[in-house]
Amino acid sequence: MAIQCPISSLRTPRARASILTCPPRLIRGNETELLEMVLPLIQTSCILLDMSGVQAIDAAGVGTLAVLRRTAKEAGTTLSLINPTRRTREILQLFGLDSILLCNAAA
Repeated sequence: MAIQCPISSLRTPRARASILTCPPRLIRGNETELLEMVLPLIQTSCILLDMSGVQAIDAAGVGTLAVLRRTAKEAGTTLSLINPTRRTREILQLFGLDSILLCNAAA
């Protein structure tokens, strides 16, 4: 059963940044929702992705975050993760992505 969880967005046009809330399950099969919401925004604004509600993350979810980071870099914008849960932080550390994706304040 798929869980529907809309990603909320707060756009700040002056700073050209968007704050998005990540769905609670960033796992294989759910990654398309995040991609569809973030990709159009990442071309023109920096993204702060609030990870505080993430309950599950797997390799597919980490891969999705890596794709979004690469896309942001190619577009001249940024993707930063904020408010990660302890488990999310541990997973990112296992993949060596914590220093790349987490905001300094969250690291």
